[in-house]
Amino acid sequence: MKLTTLVKLQPSPEEHAALVQTLRMCNATCDRISRIAFEHKTFRKFDLHHLTYHNMRAETELAAGHVVCAIAKVANAYKAGAEVLRTFDRPAGLSSTRTPSPGKSRSRLSVSTVCAVA
Repeated sequence: MKLTTLVKLQPSPEEHAALVQTLRMCNATCDRISRIAFEHKTFRKFDLHHLTYHNMRAETELAAGHVVCAIAKVANAYKAGAEVLRTFDRPAGLSSTRTPSPGKSRSRLSVSTVCAVA
């Protein structure tokens, strides 16, 4: 059984800036992965992962999970066709199949960003 829930984030201005920066970095990483995929004509998620993962981890501040999601996002985009280079300029998030675990307080949820937020 798969359950999906919709949550509304209410970040502080500092947390909002960190989330926006993370989304921008994720999109830039997707663009980089997309260029590599297009140049190498490699579009399957498994192959793309082996081709790009370690370089993306070294070149960006993204967490491992974000890089894996970026690779999946690019592979999914190329399922529609590989004739055109795919770009990721719209501010869109990355989905995750991980189960978020709220802390002791059920009203808080931890979200990973590229910068430390107090």
